[in-house]
Amino acid sequence: MSRLGEIPRLVRMSIAAAGFVAISLVSAPQIHAQSPPAADSAPPAFEVATIKPIHDCHIATKVSWNRFVGTCKSASFLINIAYGPADSRFTFPRLEEQVQGGPGWMKSKMYDIDAKVDDVTADRLRHHPEELAPQMRLMLQSLLADRFKLKVSHVNKEVSAFALVAGKGGMKFLNEKLPPGESITPVNAQAMVIKGQPCEPKAGWACMSHYTSLDELAIMLSGLPDVNRPVVNQTGLTDTYYLRLEYEHIHRAPAMFNSAESQDAGPANAPPPLAMTGPSVFEALQKQLGLTLKAGKESVDVLVIDHIEPPTEN
Repeated sequence: MSRLGEIPRLVRMSIAAAGFVAISLVSAPQIHAQSPPAADSAPPAFEVATIKPIHDCHIATKVSWNRFVGTCKSASFLINIAYGPADSRFTFPRLEEQVQGGPGWMKSKMYDIDAKVDDVTADRLRHHPEELAPQMRLMLQSLLADRFKLKVSHVNKEVSAFALVAGKGGMKFLNEKLPPGESITPVNAQAMVIKGQPCEPKAGWACMSHYTSLDELAIMLSGLPDVNRPVVNQTGLTDTYYLRLEYEHIHRAPAMFNSAESQDAGPANAPPPLAMTGPSVFEALQKQLGLTLKAGKESVDVLVIDHIEPPTEN
């Protein structure tokens, strides 16, 4: 057992080696831009962590104001979450393409994580959910540095990406700017007042209907399997707008999600994908918002793994 800092309002966390990893953030509050800790203060850190081997697990991740629970999570997953986009309210992880280097076990060795937030901090985060994701990210960074001996650096690198730009006919939401003096309610807040017609769940579809910036929209699009590459906002817009976007996901066969759990499952044995009946995200962006994704090369921040070790024993 090792001390991970003397910072008050911390959490207790248990980690155990396990199997396959999938990203599935549940009940994660929306976040605002992350401010770095003061130079004279230690970064937030988990109070204590235990690590012990385990052979079977179930894939899940849940984030709330009083708990962080992840099962079957790799060091790569932790890194992607800990160093995810800091300039967004959305809790999207860093894309795999934006992480460079590191040994193979970063993805093949898995861990169970159960982190409970202390009552004082949990009460504060319950009233200020925008603080949760930045706090968790910094604490995960401290955990990775202490137990995995993680050292990273950042470089700008040109990669295949999409530029979010005005589409043919111009942008269709410019008169929907957030009025001066009004603030944004977190997207998943219980008391959120949604402008216009609320989204109705439809199988295989996604819908957003809320105020957001174009930078945040670009980050959200980057996290979609349908897009699968970084998206950079090049609209020139920095204000917040009410955006409504509905589209159908590109369907993928169920076997694709279980290839690590079955030797017979995988692309070669997967049934054909279902036919789409609605617009793709690319089509919806153009028709509904007057935006388009232009393929090309963009300079993005890439996290370089300079050093990492398997987690220390208890």
